Amino acid sequence: MKRTTGILALFAVVSILSAAECSADTYGRLIHRGNRYFKGGLYGEALDNYIRGEEKNPGVFEPVFNRADALYKGEDYRGAADAFERSLDFTKRGHEKAEIYYNLGNSLLMVGEYDEAIKNYISGLEINPANLNMKYNLELALERKKAQEKKDGEREAGKGPQDGSGEAPAEGDSEDNRPADKSPTDKNPTDKNPTDESPTDSNPRELSKAEAERLLTSVGSEQARSINDIIHERIQGEETDRDW
Repeated sequence: MKRTTGILALFAVVSILSAAECSADTYGRLIHRGNRYFKGGLYGEALDNYIRGEEKNPGVFEPVFNRADALYKGEDYRGAADAFERSLDFTKRGHEKAEIYYNLGNSLLMVGEYDEAIKNYISGLEINPANLNMKYNLELALERKKAQEKKDGEREAGKGPQDGSGEAPAEGDSEDNRPADKSPTDKNPTDKNPTDESPTDSNPRELSKAEAERLLTSVGSEQARSINDIIHERIQGEETDRDW
């Protein structure tokens, strides 16, 4: 009986120490730990720390955005889309909103919601018209939408395959058929204040000058030219330092 009592007492001490350790996790420590996990590719662990960080400091942009980023990296694209959309309510800063629209567009593109992806890329380009990766992904969304409409038309006419459509690209898709895997800030995860940079891919996809020129004229379709016209209209008078 005494042995049982001793074991129970030890368990109680361990439980108390564990609770104390958890309570000692400050907001900063949780975000710092989450960013370390993120950089190490442990997105589930990163997500857990970002969630706990948000619980410690609700209403702050950084853990909300980081949470969405971890979901995207973990290939939960629907969850990421919902989380990125939610993060729009946590900031009024233009550069942060541009990041959100870019990543929200990527998430929607991966689940085959091309119209919504296009809308978000355009919203991001209104804020940051010099973002080449966003233009690249806008073009990709337009191409996929066009291909999807063609497939739907052929299926209705009884000419095309009867399988599902509008889904995310298969694992075997080439890199050129996937969204540019890069966040606009092109920086590593931060351990700084919530208003600083957010976790991003440390290996951004660089575009050549030839690709940049192709993006400026977009794809050859009427729809693509229409989208380009909308972008240029909305950013008329905006000065940029582009030399291409």
